Amino acid sequence: MTMGIIVMTFMFLNFPAGLVLYWLTNSLVGFGSQMVFRRYLDK
Repeated sequence: MTMGIIVMTFMFLNFPAGLVLYWLTNSLVGFGSQMVFRRYLDK
């Protein structure tokens, strides 16, 4: 997951800012929900 974010960052350098913000927001929300679900399932 982390490696994909790094690779995508270099790919998105020439993309429009709105698309990059959408991708970044989507990635952060996905990461946050994944962390919450992992903590919930570990209990």
